[in-house]
Amino acid sequence: MLDPMLGARRLACVALATAASGCLAAPPPEANGLDGCQPFVENDFDNGSIWSDYTEPGTTVARAPDEVYISVAPTSEALKAYADLHSESMLPVAATDLAAALVIDGEGYPVGGISWTYDIAEGPEDDDYYDLIIDSGYLHAVRKRAFEDRVVLCSPECPEYDPVRHARLRLRAAGALVYFQASEDGIEWSDIASAPLADLPYRSIAFAYADAPGTTDLSVTRMAWADCQR
Repeated sequence: MLDPMLGARRLACVALATAASGCLAAPPPEANGLDGCQPFVENDFDNGSIWSDYTEPGTTVARAPDEVYISVAPTSEALKAYADLHSESMLPVAATDLAAALVIDGEGYPVGGISWTYDIAEGPEDDDYYDLIIDSGYLHAVRKRAFEDRVVLCSPECPEYDPVRHARLRLRAAGALVYFQASEDGIEWSDIASAPLADLPYRSIAFAYADAPGTTDLSVTRMAWADCQR
């Protein structure tokens, strides 16, 4: 059920067939920055056999073939809310890339990004994940091992978020490491941090989060999970 506190602009955006078209500025056209990688999951966001969404009260996920729009506006009673689009497939990520073109907006400090997440049944605090996330105005590279504390890898040198320089985010598993990367054009990538690769099956995720009274609007116009074995 939609939160009645959602603003008129947010409701109008969710109703659009093309999700956030006209609501958030779209990223520049995507360049071929896959370096020979072959996508095995790419867009088709409204295809239920490829992607599913998760919503909490005060959130919506609007899906079109080439865009997904996630809106999060928690009520003062809920205090916080989260929503995501996640892959149905759960696979080892060795020698793969997850690259997304996205725009984030909202009130307060909007929070959103991409993730490789291994879900553990006991609860989200036990999950294992790699997050590349815009939070508190900075681009954070985050690693959490199962049953351990969440670590911001780039702290205290995480870059201030720039919607142009960081229009594209990528998790890249190469060798024994996962690289957290950002790019303006999808061709030249900058490393934010790296972490050891775990031999676990992960889902690919685009997500948004907000603490009341803040809100987050996340538009993803491309997300490709690619096989990069050469």
